[in-house]
This record gives sequence, C-alpha cells and structure tokens, in this order.
Amino acid sequence: MMTLLRALIFFSLLLGIGLVVDMGAQEPGSMTLRWYGYEIQTTAVFLALMAVVTVVFAYFFARLMAWLDTVPARLWQGRERKRQDQGFHYLLEGMDAIAAGDAKQARKLVDKAARLMPNQPVVHVLQAEAARREGDHATAISHYEHLTKSSPSSFLGLKGLVEEALHQNDIALAQKMLTQAMALRPRSAWAIERTIQFAIAQGDIYKALDTLPRLKRAEMTPEKQAFLAACTRHAQAQELFNNTQPEQALAALNKGIKACPNFVPLYLLGADILVAQGAEGRVVRMLVDGWQQCPHHSLFSRWLAHYGPDYGKEAVAQAQKLVRPLRDEMVGKLALAEVHTRARNFKEARDILAPLTETEPNKRIFTLLAQVEEGVEPNSKAAHTWLKMALDAPDYIEPDGHIEAFRQWTGRFEDMAKFAALQKAEALPSAPPADRDVKFLPQG
Repeated sequence: MMTLLRALIFFSLLLGIGLVVDMGAQEPGSMTLRWYGYEIQTTAVFLALMAVVTVVFAYFFARLMAWLDTVPARLWQGRERKRQDQGFHYLLEGMDAIAAGDAKQARKLVDKAARLMPNQPVVHVLQAEAARREGDHATAISHYEHLTKSSPSSFLGLKGLVEEALHQNDIALAQKMLTQAMALRPRSAWAIERTIQFAIAQGDIYKALDTLPRLKRAEMTPEKQAFLAACTRHAQAQELFNNTQPEQALAALNKGIKACPNFVPLYLLGADILVAQGAEGRVVRMLVDGWQQCPHHSLFSRWLAHYGPDYGKEAVAQAQKLVRPLRDEMVGKLALAEVHTRARNFKEARDILAPLTETEPNKRIFTLLAQVEEGVEPNSKAAHTWLKMALDAPDYIEPDGHIEAFRQWTGRFEDMAKFAALQKAEALPSAPPADRDVKFLPQG
C-alpha cells in the first residue's frame, strides 16, 4: 500500500513539473534588468531556471565545505582508532602471556598498550597484575590507586589494594579499603566473603555472624551462600568449643549443617566435640548422618575407628548396613573392602577389589590390595607390585564434601590471623545484644 502511495505522489509531482515546463515553453514571458548602466533582457523561464541552478549549486557547495571541515577530525579519529586497535592487540598478547605465566613478557606488552591507550582502565588492571606476578608490588599498588580515582573502576582498584595490603600483612589498611569497597558494592560476593574472613581471622565472630544476612542479597550462587554460612558456623562452633561450651557449639554446628548439609568439616568437628564429651553413641550418629549426606572417606574412617582396634563381625555387619544404599557404587565397595581388610577378612576384601582393577582402576584400589597382600604375607612381592601399580594409576575422585575448598578458604588467612594476634589481642564483648545469634559465648 505504501509503495503504491509513494508511486502516486512521485508521478503527480512529475506531472506537475511537466505542466509547469510546458506552460513556460508556451508563454516564456520577458524581463528587462537595468543595473549600473547595463541592460539585460531575458525570459522569465530562463531566470527561474538560473535561480534553481544557483540554489542547487549553493546547496552542494555548502555540503562540500561541511565535509572539508570534518576531514581533520576524521583523520584524527582514524589515527586514534588505529592506535586503539594496536593497543588492544598488545593487551590480548599480554593477557595470553599472563595466562602462560610469563610475567616479564606480559609486562612488556602491557606497557606498550599503555603508551597507546593511557586512559583505558583495563590497561592499569593488566599492568598491576603483571607487576604483581613479577613481585613488584609497589608498582601494582600505584596502578590500583590510579583505578580508584575513576568512578567506573574504583571498586576494581580497591579490590586490588585490599589484596596487596593482605600480602604485606597491613591489616588496618586492608580493612579500610574493604570498608570503602563494601560501601561501593554492598552486594559484591567478594566484599562480603572477605568481610567474613577478616572477622573470623581476627576472632570477631559477632561481625562474621552479622554479615551472614547479606549473603541472601549478594551476587553469588545459592551453593556459595551455603558454603560461606557453613564456614562461619564452623568458626562459631570452634570458638564455643574452645571456650568449653560444647552443647552451644553443637547448636551452632547444627545451624551450619542445616545451611549446607554436605559440609563434611562440620560433621568432623561435631565428632571431636562429642568425643570430648564422651558421648560415643552421639559420635557414631553424627558420623552416620554425615556419611548419608556425603559419603566421604574421612567420615567412614572416623566411624570405623570406633569399632577398633579389633574389628570383628559387629564392625563388618554395621559397615554393611551403613553402605547398603551405596553397595553398587565405587564408594560403597571401597568402604566394604576397607572394613574387611581391617577385620582380616582378606578373601572377601580381595573379591570386592579384584573386579575393580579391570573396570575402574585407581590409586585407592591398588593401595587397598597392597594392604590385603601385606596382611596375608608381610613384605610380599604381590604387595609391592600393587603399590608400584598405584604410583601410575589415576587418583580416586570421591565425593567432595567441601573439604579442599574449606582448607583453602581458612588457610588463606591463617598468616594474617597470626599477624593480627601479635599486633593486638582482641577481647570479646562483655555481653552481646539480645538479638545476637551467639548468645552462648562467655561473658566478661
């Protein structure tokens, strides 16, 4: 429809122009112009045509001048675009060098990019990273400080300054920078996690617990939220246990288990607390609950230790009952093989392990077979053969249980905690407010 309408308008205009031209041809008219003694005689049509030509010429002349006026800017923009393209090329090469671990080459490439793009925040980020990996922390700090001066990159700069302050054990500066970062991005997963870690490392369990409600609004996955909540409850339970309040510690520990049911370190700590109380039955129940949530070898070993050192029929029967839901899985078969080995039922253990060497060989299987052969005949050739095979076998990947992640999470700030303890021994508050979650901590 629109196409037909446009065609109608075009042909109507064409017809109108044709009629005007025809009228001008039939009645050209005449005009006389006297100017400074000159007399010019012409037709009205010619004068109108010249007027149209003049207008058209003036229009195109103006367009030409406007285009010429933009030529310098276009040339400058082209030069800048070329510099940026070259700069980003150096940046990509620098990132590749950083990924490869070549800090010296990375720094050289990023410096080239900085000369081409001095105002790009990403250049300062990579310069700081390259300097940090080379051990030049002073230069890294200067680049992070430069980032804090720009609003879009200030959080990134503060984050780098926090990590550098931690590297230098400057806890006061790290906390100051972290507070500023938290004010800029209150929902930042990194800022919330670091706040909790700082509080735990310095023994301020109240601050760590007060930070927990922020997790629900943080930019992190539910799994990460559960992990951080469990880490915090673990620290709370450990603090209460150290202050001889085992039941309160277990209460805090159960809150952590509720937040993250497969967090193995909580069950292991719970077992330690119950052992200290002499509650053997509760210890077994705690370890069984943990195994049912995450069948990790550390839980099974602790559970099995309660039937030692003489492992008899009861240990085997209880183990078979415990692993029954997993008896067809690798973790269940390995658990049964271990209990049979400890009970000196070597034939049963060998019958479980031998088929696994063909279908799913790993270090754990060969190590258990070596223990079986060692039990049958000490220093036997078969035991040495299995141990030799274990050296080249793939690792056994068991359920995670957050053990390694928790070890890394706590180990990151152990040195910082020691340094803080040397600087200042912080006392616990005399009495927490009534709405505090840790109302069981000692007073005074």
